[in-house]
Amino acid sequence: MSWTRAARPAVALATLLWLSPAAPAQVFTDNFNTGTDTGWTRYQPLSTFGAPGTWSFPNGNTYRIQAAHNTNAALGPGRAGSVRTDLTYTNFFVAADLVNWDNAVPQSFGLAGRLNTIGLGTTNGYLFLFDTNATNNFNIYRVTGENVTSIGNGSLTLTPGTTYRLSFEGNTAGNFTGRVFQGTTQLLTVTNGTPDTTYGAGFSGLIVAEDTAGAINGADATWDNYLSAPVNPVPEPGTWALTLLAAACGFAHRRKRLNAAARIAGTPPPPRAPTPDRCTPPPASPP
Repeated sequence: MSWTRAARPAVALATLLWLSPAAPAQVFTDNFNTGTDTGWTRYQPLSTFGAPGTWSFPNGNTYRIQAAHNTNAALGPGRAGSVRTDLTYTNFFVAADLVNWDNAVPQSFGLAGRLNTIGLGTTNGYLFLFDTNATNNFNIYRVTGENVTSIGNGSLTLTPGTTYRLSFEGNTAGNFTGRVFQGTTQLLTVTNGTPDTTYGAGFSGLIVAEDTAGAINGADATWDNYLSAPVNPVPEPGTWALTLLAAACGFAHRRKRLNAAARIAGTPPPPRAPTPDRCTPPPASPP
């Protein structure tokens, strides 16, 4: 699915990329328009116990991950995911559009960072998950041997049929932040209260898991427009307007400097109609 943000944020992003140096090699994006997940490692630790994962591409341009219900309680809930094991991050930023899920099924799904030693009973790292069956339904988890411990949480009602942008980031100081956006509006920010440096590096990806209580019936979420990087390569939506203003002001002042240099060299630029300088505050009114 192509990016469905409004036109103005798209212009802001284009402006930022034009003003910025080339993206570092570890910035990775996938819009799943190829209808494949080549390069992704599929995580399905219970596949040999009758609870595999299933991956598909609705409309040929989104990414659906499903985990079958697990009936063996000793193995934990049914779970599955997709991870980019070719990209290791210390500082990390990961984001994706959540485009479809079943709110009636008790399940959790979201973003992963610093995953390592991935496997049944061995996976470590951090998660930012939405739980359809909880009051504090957004949690940042530390994962140790596939056991989770919440280190930060928040609450937000999501409406099925609405697309949300989830992002998750962490730095080497042990600070983690999860955010939820609808369009350009930030709806929720979740942070960990105490820095956690248990795991310093690993992989990023997408995770789904069924809950352990309620009418559990596996897990199922559909994603689009995945991005991972060492840091957020673009401003959060709330800063796009400031980015555009800064770019416009920078261009205006650069033009003034070039015009001044041309006059000094004896080759003044052609005359142009005067325009107000919106980048300089107006003088104060007399008392």
